Amino acid sequence: MGIVLLKSVSEKFWDRFHAEISLGLSVTRAQSLKQFTSRSSVGYLREKWSLDATFNSLRSTQDNVEPVQRKDGGLTFTYMLPKDWYIPASISFLSNTEQKLDLRLLEKVGIGKYVIHTNRGLLGIFIGSQLQL
Repeated sequence: MGIVLLKSVSEKFWDRFHAEISLGLSVTRAQSLKQFTSRSSVGYLREKWSLDATFNSLRSTQDNVEPVQRKDGGLTFTYMLPKDWYIPASISFLSNTEQKLDLRLLEKVGIGKYVIHTNRGLLGIFIGSQLQL
């Protein structure tokens, strides 16, 4: 057995954070389609656990069609155990005017194990429970 992954975890509080923001704008002449998208994520990493949050949004307008708004996001906590075992817990939400969905919440918790853990890839399996509201 050898080292398969090195992920630096700084001792400084702010160096443990990571964040991303992506914005997009699409405009087409056909049906006067205008679409604005945004994607964002932020996370915090410790030696034994991580916390990640995401938020995504889409707004679309088009001739002769009702405007579409979609928002989704989530919060995920992962606790690392010995021998490639881990405990993930998450909550996510979705709202979508096109599907007439005001709010859907999904909660998950369980236990997982990385079955492939090499320097080329990582594959884990997860078993747990899910609650949809």
